[in-house]
Amino acid sequence: MESNLTKKFEGVVFLTLGLLILFNPFGTFSTLMFIVGSIMFIYSAKRVYNLYKLKGKITKWTSKMINQLFVVLISIILIYYNQQTNMLLGIIVGSLLLYNGVPKVIQYQTDKDNPFSQLIGLFGIIISALGIVVMIFPTFFIVTLTTTMGLFFTVTGTFKLFFNYNLVHMTNLKTKDNFQEKDSNVIDVDYEDFD
Repeated sequence: MESNLTKKFEGVVFLTLGLLILFNPFGTFSTLMFIVGSIMFIYSAKRVYNLYKLKGKITKWTSKMINQLFVVLISIILIYYNQQTNMLLGIIVGSLLLYNGVPKVIQYQTDKDNPFSQLIGLFGIIISALGIVVMIFPTFFIVTLTTTMGLFFTVTGTFKLFFNYNLVHMTNLKTKDNFQEKDSNVIDVDYEDFD
């Protein structure tokens, strides 16, 4: 019974989170960036403090300290400049898509003997075009990504809340029906007749 209650609670949380994301995708993404930045800041600041205490005791101390200070800087940017981070994220994702798509187009041009070269070239063109669209319209990318997450949470919450309940309820009914069928098929035998 407790697991059913837990699944209902999860369903309510997922459904609420999904609806919040769907009704305000850009604001939800900004809030999420703020939360992620805050967690990164706390974690990396603690690491910087621990590394400072270990100065001279561990190898590659300088590179580890620079790495953690860089994470602190990124977390501060996520916290204070989350609107600009949304745009920057779209540009970074678009650049990564271009970085992956253009070599596939070049591979298609240079390796025509490969039977899959046309498929690889088409895939490269699609990825490159998507990268260009994401770079030109980073806000659209963020809203689409966040809305997709909202739909996922809404559907998951709905299934956890309603479908799981119906499945458990139908399983209980089916089990009761099976017991009733077995009871009706049982023949009552009096063992004294066989003595």
